[in-house]
Amino acid sequence: MGIVSPAWMWNNFRYSILIIFIIAAIVTPTTDILNMCIFAAPMILLYLVSIGVAWLVHPNRRNRGKVG
Repeated sequence: MGIVSPAWMWNNFRYSILIIFIIAAIVTPTTDILNMCIFAAPMILLYLVSIGVAWLVHPNRRNRGKVG
């Protein structure tokens, strides 16, 4: 859709980590740091996957592949 670029997502990676850990702290039922990290790990992985997907479907990358 071209809403965000992979470069923008990568440049703001540290802020997204902060937000992910804040969300994980709110969602975690206990005050244990290990549980918070268990909740945050899949969200961080999904964020990294989304950077990869955004890189694959970025408009500049699609335009370079066109012939003609």
